[in-house]
Amino acid sequence: MLSEDGFEKFLEDGFLLVPRFLADAEVESLKKECRKIVDEMDPAEHKSRFSSGDRSEHLIDDYFLTSGDKIRFFFEPSAMDDDGNLRYDKHQSLNKIGHALHWLNDEFKKVTFNDKVKSLLRSLEMVDPVIIHSMYILKSSKIGAEVPPHQDATYLYCEPTEKVIGLWIALEDADEDNGCLEFIPGSHNNDPIVRRSIRVPTPDGRYKLRNIGPQVNYDDTRFVSVPAKKGDLIVIAGQVVHKSKPNTSGRDRPIYTFHVLDNHESNFSELNWRV
Repeated sequence: MLSEDGFEKFLEDGFLLVPRFLADAEVESLKKECRKIVDEMDPAEHKSRFSSGDRSEHLIDDYFLTSGDKIRFFFEPSAMDDDGNLRYDKHQSLNKIGHALHWLNDEFKKVTFNDKVKSLLRSLEMVDPVIIHSMYILKSSKIGAEVPPHQDATYLYCEPTEKVIGLWIALEDADEDNGCLEFIPGSHNNDPIVRRSIRVPTPDGRYKLRNIGPQVNYDDTRFVSVPAKKGDLIVIAGQVVHKSKPNTSGRDRPIYTFHVLDNHESNFSELNWRV
């Protein structure tokens, strides 16, 4: 699937844009399926908010921590008032849907396990690929929040760290106005994983997440924007630093993403939120 030059570029930068990975029909099938899922969802049964910062409510949210084998709904922090009522239409209010779309929904499963994905993973030299989790991220117009700089290995740590990658698929055009991805090229080789998000037990027999290690402040001038067209895919190394700005445009920026572990000669940490 990837040329030798493409693979070398990924190793050099820590990310790679793969144009036209999904056909229009495949993209539309995922968007249509998402709308159906949300149409059938009762917001009163799903009160969890999702934010990517250190103060994220999901750090102590059992609904999040037990979502690895389910399809659950997470709202933008600003979507609810103080009483937990939605300020906007439920479709616009969602931050993401996760984390087992790839296994529990036929349309998402069809895309996740298709021959193009298998070929891509082989060309990335993955020996025993396993899907860790999957997400549909809506990043709706005007309300889609910023995702601060981070490394995926902070949350999905394994040894060696290069054994985890993300596959990120644009379902509409993503640009600087609606919050495309931004990367620090080469940071997967130069910026070590110094911060971890680990699962720790609580006195009541459940778990919460705790961030350990220093918060890193990155020079904003190091980031480069990577716009993507509808159907494009971006391969993301687990150690590369990336972020996205809030969606201030009048256009939604929906994407489908899933993380893959090469289970061959790797150790996926038991302290990760998803085990």
